[in-house]
Amino acid sequence: MPLGGPRQRAVLALLLLEANRVVSMDRLAEDVWGGDRPAGWATTLQTYVFHLRRALEPDRARGVADGTLVTRDRGYLLRVDREHLDAARFVDGFAAGRAALEKGRYDEAPRRYAGRWMDGVARCSPTWPITRSPGRRRRA
Repeated sequence: MPLGGPRQRAVLALLLLEANRVVSMDRLAEDVWGGDRPAGWATTLQTYVFHLRRALEPDRARGVADGTLVTRDRGYLLRVDREHLDAARFVDGFAAGRAALEKGRYDEAPRRYAGRWMDGVARCSPTWPITRSPGRRRRA
């Protein structure tokens, strides 16, 4: 599935990190461009979301308000089932591994999680705000 350039993929990564919650345009801009937003950043961000919608929902009719990637309150919300989120699977796998250890099933614990958490985010520029730890990013 073509997801566009690095900044568009960064927008998708941010929406996935905040899956099922509204992410404001200001927050997206801060995390993608930091304090150096380009002129026309809002239009650029809207274009990224437009292209992400086309990639994620190719059969969605234009103008349909309900879908996977929706506009809400000057922001965007990406609807994702928990079982499709690597971060959620990581947390669930970690809990299952810990439970296996507590029950003495040492050979089972390491196999409880097998996935690629945050795949693709490592390709983002290390200077982009998205690559900082959440505590170091400013929230909008």
